[in-house]
Amino acid sequence: IMGYVTDKVVMVAGGGGSIGSELCRQIAANKPKQLIIVDIYENNAYDIQLELKHNYPELNLETLIASVRNEVKVNKLFE
Repeated sequence: IMGYVTDKVVMVAGGGGSIGSELCRQIAANKPKQLIIVDIYENNAYDIQLELKHNYPELNLETLIASVRNEVKVNKLFE
């Protein structure tokens, strides 16, 4: 399944949580074109961002603090 993320833009909602952060780690290891982490908790998102930047310095990583319940912010993610 992880072969599907290679050279793709991948967004993980809840990427700072326990399951989401592990998913981000596995995705980062499979060389996505870009990984976008979306989470409502800044501290959790920051922690996984630091870890991934350290372990995968070549990773094109973007971290956004937003709720997927906020339709306006979600629409801006896809623009």
